[in-house]
Amino acid sequence: MITFGAGTDINADDFGRNEQVAKAILECLRRGLVSRTTMMVGMPYADEAAAMAKDAGFAGSIGLHLNFTEGKPLTPEMSESRFCTDGEFNLMRDLRSKVRPFDRATASALRAETRAQVEKYLGYGFRLGHCDSHHHVHTWLPVAYEVLPILADYGFKTVRRPYNVGLGMSPRDILRRVKSLAFSVLASRVKLGTSDWFTGLAEFAESPCGLSGSLELMAHPDFDSSGTIVDVTDFDRGTGKPMEESARIVEAVR
Repeated sequence: MITFGAGTDINADDFGRNEQVAKAILECLRRGLVSRTTMMVGMPYADEAAAMAKDAGFAGSIGLHLNFTEGKPLTPEMSESRFCTDGEFNLMRDLRSKVRPFDRATASALRAETRAQVEKYLGYGFRLGHCDSHHHVHTWLPVAYEVLPILADYGFKTVRRPYNVGLGMSPRDILRRVKSLAFSVLASRVKLGTSDWFTGLAEFAESPCGLSGSLELMAHPDFDSSGTIVDVTDFDRGTGKPMEESARIVEAVR
């Protein structure tokens, strides 16, 4: 069992995405390699994953991983929106550089899908009160504008902030600083908390540094071909650094 310093959370994303990922995340929770996980409630393995978490005694460690980019939506409004192609989510890559609000129909579909995913999460009996999203879509400002007030209305307490560790003064990093600040303003307006710092577990373990304040680290546990649990960074090949190794580096720094 690894014990992390106060204010440090390692979150395992994608719980319920499939059977193998769900089992890898539960094993990480058992071994103390992560402190919590967030669940994709709309994926085909979600019901089984929820039951597994309850049976293992981890119902209090499950948050919500909003998903607007993979699989099928829960609502007909969303399936007919620009978020989907032929009834399935697309990656919406064109949104990453946009800051303008959605048209009325798209905003309505997004709100309906968000509520449906929250309702399904609560229906499982989970109440952790932390939320993030697949591909960080909730941090895209047009999405945040619609989604954050809904999370606050349902009683969520915290939400993942955009990346802000190790930013320099390049044009790209300056844009990321501005995005992080704008997102923080939107979250604070509806009284949703964020960590002071956020980055990936793999990135932090590669260049560990001491930080003042609360820190959230993101991991994607899965089994590699040898059965070792790794933090997947190459999703096509399913490879990454062993979770045990990265978690111990974080423990030493914090």
